[in-house]
Amino acid sequence: MLAAGRDIRERPVWLHALVLAVLLLAILPFTRMGGALISDEGSAALQARTLNRDGTWILHQPLARIDPQDRADPLPYVEAGPKGRAPYAKHPLYPLLLAGASRLAGNTGYYLLSLAGTVLAAIGAAALARRIGTRPALSLWVAGVGTPLFFYAFVLQAHSLGAAAAVAAMVGALAALEKPTIPRLVAIFGLIAFAAALRSEADLFAGGVAIGALVVGWKGRRGAAVAVAVVAAAAPIVVRLVEREFLIRVVGSGAAAVSAPGKRSGLTTPIRGFYSTWLAPTNQGNFRLGVALAIALGLVAGAALAARRPGRASVVVACLGGALVAYVSWFVKAPAVPVDGLAIVFPAGWAAIWAFGRSELERPASRFAVVALVVFVLAVVLTQYPEGGGPEWGGRYFLVGLAVAAPVAIVVLVRVRGQSLAVASASRAALALCVMIAVVIAWGGVRALRQTHANSKELLAVVEKAGRSAPSPFGPHADRRPVVVTTVPLIPQLLWEGYDRFQWLAPSSQDLAEYGQRLAAAGTARLVLIAADAPKDVPSLAPWYRELARPEQPPGTIPPYPVIVMERR
Repeated sequence: MLAAGRDIRERPVWLHALVLAVLLLAILPFTRMGGALISDEGSAALQARTLNRDGTWILHQPLARIDPQDRADPLPYVEAGPKGRAPYAKHPLYPLLLAGASRLAGNTGYYLLSLAGTVLAAIGAAALARRIGTRPALSLWVAGVGTPLFFYAFVLQAHSLGAAAAVAAMVGALAALEKPTIPRLVAIFGLIAFAAALRSEADLFAGGVAIGALVVGWKGRRGAAVAVAVVAAAAPIVVRLVEREFLIRVVGSGAAAVSAPGKRSGLTTPIRGFYSTWLAPTNQGNFRLGVALAIALGLVAGAALAARRPGRASVVVACLGGALVAYVSWFVKAPAVPVDGLAIVFPAGWAAIWAFGRSELERPASRFAVVALVVFVLAVVLTQYPEGGGPEWGGRYFLVGLAVAAPVAIVVLVRVRGQSLAVASASRAALALCVMIAVVIAWGGVRALRQTHANSKELLAVVEKAGRSAPSPFGPHADRRPVVVTTVPLIPQLLWEGYDRFQWLAPSSQDLAEYGQRLAAAGTARLVLIAADAPKDVPSLAPWYRELARPEQPPGTIPPYPVIVMERR
């Protein structure tokens, strides 16, 4: 319902983009850069660091002699082969970009890359808005602040860059349908290939573009439609073939990366996946205040339905006011954790779904965008894990399409605004409420990300403190870095900032005793244990190590993993 305002001034798009960039840059320090929301961030950062430091994709583990079978490798879900293990080589373009950004601006460069992606995606949304006949500036702000692209401007992942390439490809496809010149087709191929080289789900978006082109152009512009469809479909295929050859050269195997465990089979998987990524408040526990977000969703939908008919301005404003109260109650009172549901953190898109009408399909450009989005969303729902993408803000597998979704949502909401909010006072009230909802959601995202990064930094500080009690574990003439053994999966990636300060092992709790024996046989005098289950893990090491100390951890760290210094008996 952000389109409820009639008086938004259409300044030049470049000026809006500049203001958006300044806003994001101003917010960036408040997120406490560092740490990780998800382990993929750490893997990508470690890969970029390895490229810059060693000039190679292979990351050699200092404790390989203790773990020759790689059963306790601290980076479990990586590309592996006879030549070694690469932390993040499945999409090599992204760590290459990160490596370049870090050479220019250090670790901050990692985040500036994501921030630039969000700004570019917002500019692309404005360009698409012109194509489909709606407001460019409003589309830019909805894409840049009113969707999860705002959150992912501060996350070390390629979602925002992929979204920027995807919306640019959509703009190019619309132009090519009108006049399929070679430069336009080459541009479409390059943009979709760029998106696919960054994000796997861009393959599905490419399928949406191909089908959308055929649906819209089959009758009047069949040749152009076929050309666009072939180019869009071919681009990700070429990228995957190139990536496979790259993996063979780097690790000696073209097989896909070892992935995190997850089950995608079963008739209920798409339903569970849809709930997890569209409607669920969070995957980090069930909170009673989640009912507030369910109420907010219902009220936003109610406002959209009421706006479909004239004379219901008061109902629209009342529903939006209630939704604002519900959002505030969640983001003020609930724990600072990521919100998974896309519908929750993209209310403009949620409202547009409920207010959607046939008129949105009359213009070929709008129809093309809608068909591409529907195909993309359905494909993601059918192929994603039932639990979604892990800790995320608004169903991250859908982010590639959000810069396209934003102007499409504006088309719908501008129409219903004209139907039910013709009175200036009601229009201004609705706009004010929508802006406040967007601000509350954005603030909640920054708050959640700041807390997530703080948790990582606090845990790293405790591990470093423990490590000072366990220096030179193999004697003064060997590697002096402390040995850290963790039974908590993925902790080394989440603590990527300090990864190189330690020698890591990550066995399961079931294998911990075996690795304790190996470390003792190798002469490890002291080690640091990060325990998933301390009452179980500490006794597993008891034949060889005794507990020496437990550094105090900051209260409220989520989750509270004990960090224990163990000394050789």
